[in-house]
Amino acid sequence: MKLKARFFLGTLLLALVAFGVLMLNGNLRVAVEFITDPSSGQGAGRAAQGAAASRYGVKNNNKKLLNDEYGVNSNVSNSFSNSGQHPNRSPENGSHKNGRTKTEGEISPTVDRKQHLDQNIFRTSQPKYSGSKLKELFQHPLYRVPETVAVSDYLLKPARWLHATDEERKLIKLDVNSREESEDILHETRPWRLLHYGITRYSLYARNDPNVDKVVHNIQTQEVTYVEMKPGGTQLKLFMEFEDTSIGLFKPWRWPRDRETPPDHFYFTDYERHNAEIAAYHLDRILDFRRCPPVSGRWFNVTSEIRYKSEDENLLKTFFISPIGNVCFFGDCSYYCNTEHMICAIKQRHMLEGSVAAYLPRWQEAPRKTWKHPWKRSYSRVKKAEWEVTDGETYCRQVRSTPPYDKGR
Repeated sequence: MKLKARFFLGTLLLALVAFGVLMLNGNLRVAVEFITDPSSGQGAGRAAQGAAASRYGVKNNNKKLLNDEYGVNSNVSNSFSNSGQHPNRSPENGSHKNGRTKTEGEISPTVDRKQHLDQNIFRTSQPKYSGSKLKELFQHPLYRVPETVAVSDYLLKPARWLHATDEERKLIKLDVNSREESEDILHETRPWRLLHYGITRYSLYARNDPNVDKVVHNIQTQEVTYVEMKPGGTQLKLFMEFEDTSIGLFKPWRWPRDRETPPDHFYFTDYERHNAEIAAYHLDRILDFRRCPPVSGRWFNVTSEIRYKSEDENLLKTFFISPIGNVCFFGDCSYYCNTEHMICAIKQRHMLEGSVAAYLPRWQEAPRKTWKHPWKRSYSRVKKAEWEVTDGETYCRQVRSTPPYDKGR
């Protein structure tokens, strides 16, 4: 009895060993086929199916894989797998014809289909777009809500007179020649002046004020008639007068947009970036604060549009030609106005990029109070500002309970 049991166990063990050898032989064959001919499949799973097909006499077993993965026509002959020809497109005109062989340089079906999907993925789901995205954004109903402003909320006296009723105009005293001035106000057409008339205690311009885009366009295109340095400040800024008598504040290009300030530098040791002014204006308008004046970028000829248009001796004496032939200047200011921090043309020896911001009305015309910004920087290497050492939520509540920040938006 024991002998029979041992014989049975030995026979079973030999059968298992033989089965393992057969399986190992099959797996090795699959691996060899995949390595020697990787184009026969896109992975081990496809190689295994190809090997199984050749082993058991099953043909075209991998065609279903192509159908599932790439959507290939299953009626295409086997020549497709060898030639690489897209089954549903002819090389001449892309028509659905079978039996054509791949022409030289034609893209493989996988790449061709993916590129086709990438090119058409948005064509049916989104309408064709053209124009400025910002202009399209400002057409949204949220930006079209009308505003109600009291006459007393306008900054300029001529603006209050313009928006007042006949009875209210009698109480608004203009200059000595009030009749002539009232006629000028009614017939005013200059965009920058009309923009000033729209300044209120809440914003610098109304949501739908058409003069904003006109002012930006004039900043970009009008001739510069006069240039003068702005006094004070840590860095150079220029007043620019244009042919429509408007005033703009110019900040020059200093370094490329993609250059980052080293983290060890203090913010007040960094150059002011002209494109930051442009970004601040657009962000302020998108958030519907409308408290930044309109700003635009522009290229200037340093020689003909700055040097020749200025009578400021402190500015003119700082012009020079750099060793490589570019026109440079540095002006007069507190920190960065010397030959080590010069401003040079960056294109064609004379061309310089910069930003120009529309200027606010003169102090004589619009007397107003000023307040220090609650989150003003300290401009000190050792002393921090109050908001930097106080809990943020606590400091915010403190500011919101202090005039004039306790009212309005």
